[in-house]
Amino acid sequence: MGESIKYRHEPLNHFMECRVIWSDRINGRTLDTMKTTIFVTGATGCIGHYVLDELHKSFPDAQVHALVRDQGRFKGDIGRWPNLICHPGSMDDIGQYKAVLQTCDHVIHIATVWGYDLAVNLRINRDRTMEMLNYLDPERVKKIIYFSTASILTKGNVVSPAARSEGTPYIQSKLAGYEAIKASKWANKVVTLFPTMVLGGDKSAPYSHISQGVLDIRRYLWWARWVKLHGAFHFLHAEDIAKMVTIGIQRDDIPHDMVIGVNRQTFNATILAICKHLKKTPWIQLSIPAWVIRVMLWALGSRVESWGAHCAKHPYFEYDTHAPTDFGVPIRYPTFQSVLNQMGTL
Repeated sequence: MGESIKYRHEPLNHFMECRVIWSDRINGRTLDTMKTTIFVTGATGCIGHYVLDELHKSFPDAQVHALVRDQGRFKGDIGRWPNLICHPGSMDDIGQYKAVLQTCDHVIHIATVWGYDLAVNLRINRDRTMEMLNYLDPERVKKIIYFSTASILTKGNVVSPAARSEGTPYIQSKLAGYEAIKASKWANKVVTLFPTMVLGGDKSAPYSHISQGVLDIRRYLWWARWVKLHGAFHFLHAEDIAKMVTIGIQRDDIPHDMVIGVNRQTFNATILAICKHLKKTPWIQLSIPAWVIRVMLWALGSRVESWGAHCAKHPYFEYDTHAPTDFGVPIRYPTFQSVLNQMGTL
């Protein structure tokens, strides 16, 4: 084995510049193996920003490694944390960090690909995930926090047959990744988190897709407020999701699979909350019967993808959920209104 490489970061305009420094040690680890070491993927996304912040609070002395595709996506001043090491690359480059992974006590795997090419989705969301896990030292690694999606499940938290047959390439690949982990030697070390609707984002973190949608809905609120929407969902703010990550690392008395979210929220109550927040409350709402939705889907035919049609026909996304309060940890955003308050005037 040749010279090992030690990576570090230096602050640069509140972001990070990754530098490669050759170690003077030959055939030896350059990392401090006495420290707790944590490897994080997806660190520059919405959830990733909050997770790094939570790790900084909960494990201030830990050595944290972050696999980063684009360091320019960091929004906060992460240079304040000297124990954060940035490794450039994507999940396709994970093989370059085999030596780093072998020194890790915990892995937090958030990174994913959302595209519509099934082969690409399977390569990243299943194959590269398993490749990364197989680089770990089974004698050292203690916990693996793996982010899946609640979309692969249905009521009762069981695998959804529709996810397998009608799911998008992203959903099918996340199901394949989940099943591959369950069938692997790592299953008993993995805590799988199934996020529902992810909210979050501000000046220090990018907005989630759902929060961005809440911001964008202002353009459609003039007509959407008059329509009574059917359906329900759960959500959890990314700051509270980050707390679930540290709970997963620190505690052994937790389920291996957890759908994470707060209490059930109806779509109509959500629209009304946004209307009230923006002082545009409707004085009447018109309900659209389920049969009208089905007729519209029939008329549109193949122009509506199979997963979109399935969700329109089955708009109640209800699960048995967990939140930080289940483990004695306060939750920052317990209601949708509290999230709106955090977002300000939208």
